[in-house]
Amino acid sequence: SRAVTFTFAGLHVGSIVGLLAAPWLSTHFGWRSIFLTFGALGFVWWLWFEQVRDNASRVSVSCFVNVTCG
Repeated sequence: SRAVTFTFAGLHVGSIVGLLAAPWLSTHFGWRSIFLTFGALGFVWWLWFEQVRDNASRVSVSCFVNVTCG
């Protein structure tokens, strides 16, 4: 399915981007910047995911109650 493909593609892209970004961050800003950067990105991703999840649950409840999804 698309969700599985998207998930596995994200795992590979994230690994590549992380491995390319970490040495640059460490060289220019110190080793702590790696943890701060990836932690901040993870927090932003979490906020986005919570928003998407809340919207999806509202849609599925309205579809169940009104039977008007399509």
